[in-house]
Amino acid sequence: MRDLDLLKRINEDTYACVSFTVTLADEKTQKIFEPRASTTQERFGAIKTLREEGIHSGVYFYPTLPFIGDTDENMQAIYKGAKKVGAEFVYCWGLTLKPGRNKQEFLQTLEKHFPSLLPKYERLYGNEDRYGNLDVDQFKKMGLAWPELKGYKLGYKHDLPYTAKRYIPDGCIEINLRISEILLKIAYLKGYILQSSRSEIYKLNKAAMFLENFQKDILKLKMEELKTLPIAEETYPCILEFIKENKSIYLEELEEKAHEAVSKQN
Repeated sequence: MRDLDLLKRINEDTYACVSFTVTLADEKTQKIFEPRASTTQERFGAIKTLREEGIHSGVYFYPTLPFIGDTDENMQAIYKGAKKVGAEFVYCWGLTLKPGRNKQEFLQTLEKHFPSLLPKYERLYGNEDRYGNLDVDQFKKMGLAWPELKGYKLGYKHDLPYTAKRYIPDGCIEINLRISEILLKIAYLKGYILQSSRSEIYKLNKAAMFLENFQKDILKLKMEELKTLPIAEETYPCILEFIKENKSIYLEELEEKAHEAVSKQN
């Protein structure tokens, strides 16, 4: 909030987006893990102020702590709180614990404040994955649900997008970047929510990256030129639909399908 005037000037000149990590609705629990940080309500209050000033703002709901932050009660409270203050998006993801000092200190905090959960965390993160990813086999044995799936369901329910609004600077080819953004969203939904094949996800991401850097306006290409671009044939219907409709009906249908899928799982 100290920099509000500066953020307003930036937003008037180009674009500002301010995101806040918000993971725990209960502030007594939050203070255990973030003893010297702003409270959850202070962060929500900041989002409310920023939105009133016309600044794009939302929530990073991660890391979502297993057995603590991924409970139905906590997750619903975060999404309801975000919606109430006018947040425009919520990213939701799980916890990684890379081997080293941070992991050791985190487990020590658990041992002190949540001793009954320590053995569960030791099982979940006992694989010592170099990137801190949890042990998927243990995750399944414990009957846990992926927080990103639960988060998608809640976001859909509260009309809170799962990504921030993209800013397109002057001088960029807007149509190319808009289509790239759509392809990346489709890849996310198919990859993380609907569990499509890796090959299909790869093709979508590759096409998106090509358009991200393509220096010709795709609207000005003739159909025969369009068909010669180094992108997978399966991506053309999405591209052509956006060119014709200026929106992606396919993406909207896929978002609904993804919601139906997570609703059945959770």
